Amino acid sequence: GETSTTQATTATESPEEAEVLKIMILGSSRSVNTFQLLYEAFKDQMPDQEFVMGVMYYSGCSMTMHENFIKTNQPVYSFYHNDNGRWVITPGKYMHEGLLAENWDVITLQEGSSKMRRGDPEKELNTSKIYRDALYGRFRELFPRAKLYWHHTWAYQVGYNRDSYIVTAEEQQSYHLRQTQYATTVCEQNGVSRIPSGDAWKLVRDGG
Repeated sequence: GETSTTQATTATESPEEAEVLKIMILGSSRSVNTFQLLYEAFKDQMPDQEFVMGVMYYSGCSMTMHENFIKTNQPVYSFYHNDNGRWVITPGKYMHEGLLAENWDVITLQEGSSKMRRGDPEKELNTSKIYRDALYGRFRELFPRAKLYWHHTWAYQVGYNRDSYIVTAEEQQSYHLRQTQYATTVCEQNGVSRIPSGDAWKLVRDGG
């Protein structure tokens, strides 16, 4: 609770000006899947830019779960940290330990995959708004110069067996539409930008 607010230093440079660009990702396995190779991709495309990356991971983590873990001070996250080209994974970390590990320039959030599987996006948006507001509010307080993003993730693969439910092509399409609606509204409500991973996956699946 108070630790994360009182011990943090605030960013003094914008992401464009930072000599070392520091990126923090909060989410579930889809954030891990997306960003584990991002360090290498960045170094390949921008060899002169130095990067530090961190991922605070908890399986299936939703906005509600994040906020509950913070309020009840639970050390449930695995912290993936890369500041020299090598990922170090430390389990049993508190949220504030990941946030205070670096002076982050970029921070991303994502919703738990199951929230969009068959749910009503409007209902889920209303349910999660108070938690999203609290999380993004903390980030803005701790790192006022940081750029904040929403990670728009992808639909399950056709044929994937999730909780004894086989994903069909129709379900995959409707899942993507729900994710897109959700992500667009989140960005409008919280004043953040979208990372369109879900769109990229759909293009690949559609043969684009």
